[in-house]
Amino acid sequence: IPLLKEVYESLLSKIGLWQRDECKAAIEEAQTRLEECEDIMEDRSMMVSRLDRARQHLEAEEFDLSLELSHEILKEIEGTRVEQWENEIRELLRSSDKLIKETQEMGGDTARVEAIYYKATYYLEKRDHENGKKYASMALDRAMKGRMALDTSAAAVLVDEIRAIRDEAESKDIETDVLDRLVSEAEGHVEEARQEEITVLLARAREESRKAEVSALLR
Repeated sequence: IPLLKEVYESLLSKIGLWQRDECKAAIEEAQTRLEECEDIMEDRSMMVSRLDRARQHLEAEEFDLSLELSHEILKEIEGTRVEQWENEIRELLRSSDKLIKETQEMGGDTARVEAIYYKATYYLEKRDHENGKKYASMALDRAMKGRMALDTSAAAVLVDEIRAIRDEAESKDIETDVLDRLVSEAEGHVEEARQEEITVLLARAREESRKAEVSALLR
């Protein structure tokens, strides 16, 4: 019996050490996750307070209470992280969807970007947040590039109109110095697709051409 008692006490001691180590590991993991999510936790101070209670339970050798509290904290942190991931993915998808529709209205081809978009929504529904964000980001990038390509093309068309006005004036032996400057200035806006600025320059080119023609007639 003394031997059995000794074995029993030894076993209890080992179990206690194992429980202590398990509690410490859970508390450390919760602390790490809390620090990683510091910017998105609305009730961080409450989480810190609960984590302190888990430590107090550990010091009092209330291992079950300590472990239960640590696991609850980890679960809530993970829930917050998941919510953050999903919000980010949905925001990327909303932006992509807006650009896709605008591009379609302008007559652009959106088949490839739509395929990526729907792939992102599939992963979001499956709660595969890593791939969801990957493809949502890719969809937005492609949608932005597609829209920019259309805007750049439209800007180039406006510049061509200014060039045509300049060329017509030149064919009539009308002074084109001002029109040449307008063409050069408009060309500088094409890469960034600044259609509004080019439209203003186009209006100026038309006005300058009209004035030059009137002046030529009065000579």
